[in-house]
Amino acid sequence: MAKFLGQHFLTNKNKLKKIVEALELENGDVIIEIGPGHGELTLELRIKNAELRIIAIEKDKELVKNLELRIKNLGIKNIKVIQGDALKILPKLISGRA
Repeated sequence: MAKFLGQHFLTNKNKLKKIVEALELENGDVIIEIGPGHGELTLELRIKNAELRIIAIEKDKELVKNLELRIKNLGIKNIKVIQGDALKILPKLISGRA
């Protein structure tokens, strides 16, 4: 994990559930999560609605590998993890070039 990124991880299950409950998510919605870290919020979103399409953008290569492995081991579909800088990736996502 890259210490220079100043990473902090939200792991409190109650807080994660409150965040997800506050969202008005519908089947087929696309969520762009910036900095998913270990995937705590990502997976909580999937528990709430398995039909969501989630694009998770993470800068830390080690976290990307770990999250991809976790998603694969859980057999979760509709989650794409992209390694890189969200400020550079988001314009490509919006324009459809990513």
